[in-house]
Amino acid sequence: MDQAFVNGLLIGANYALLGVGYTLVFGVMRLLTLAHGDVFMAAGAGALLLSSSGTPLWLAGLIAVGIGAALSLLTEEVSFRPLGYRNEIAAATSTIGLGFVIQGTVLQSRGSSTSIPVPFRVGGDFEVGGLLLSTAQVVSLGLALVLMVATFLFVGRTRWGMAMRAFAEDPDGVALLGLSKRRLAVLVMLIAGALAGVASYLLALRTGSVSPVSGVEIGIKGLAIMAIGGFGNLPGAMVAGLVLGVAETTGDYAGLAGFQVAIPWILLVVVLVLRPQGLGPRFGRLRA
Repeated sequence: MDQAFVNGLLIGANYALLGVGYTLVFGVMRLLTLAHGDVFMAAGAGALLLSSSGTPLWLAGLIAVGIGAALSLLTEEVSFRPLGYRNEIAAATSTIGLGFVIQGTVLQSRGSSTSIPVPFRVGGDFEVGGLLLSTAQVVSLGLALVLMVATFLFVGRTRWGMAMRAFAEDPDGVALLGLSKRRLAVLVMLIAGALAGVASYLLALRTGSVSPVSGVEIGIKGLAIMAIGGFGNLPGAMVAGLVLGVAETTGDYAGLAGFQVAIPWILLVVVLVLRPQGLGPRFGRLRA
């Protein structure tokens, strides 16, 4: 059981990074990017495809970050900006189409292959207090926690973070402060895409492959994490991702692997009944 809990924290850290990206976009811009799961998938898949020729680990990671950021900026360019960052339903619908384009592009590049294996092995396994861990798991957890804390501090303590929170409170009023709505939107999407790229690559190193058709499933998990944590609540998304990871591995340990797809939604219903505002604290919300 202890091993299942630790494994849940390790995979949950990657879920949390994904959820923070969703939450940042929704909390600041009040828009849903339903292509984010495919951005997540494409970042990891692209990095693995390019690293098959022997690309160093650190460079492959940077490639994943770059792909995630670029595709996220593409989402802003083709789905959000033409609508003036308004009309939430039309924007969300547009991102669904973009997600299918991204998925189809990755599938086309792979032909009939359904997964992309990691072309190298990261470190080895070791035991700590009776728990079996791997280097990839430890690095993944540590880096994910650092990035989550850094994102929270950036939004809460820097000038650009204050501008993003002002955008969340009054999108039209930011112009009166001499701020560019477009520039802030680009910054938000850039951060969200970069986090998705990191999370995708770290998860690929842990699981050993990336499936080109996994974008929809991971995207749905990201939506559930955002709702469980509290819409627009960054600390809540962090906690929700970790909780979901532990819930999934605990379910597997209990012999409920067949219900894994339903676990995020079961957890969401429980949270909505017991704590409708989400798991996150009030101070973490980007908008009142």
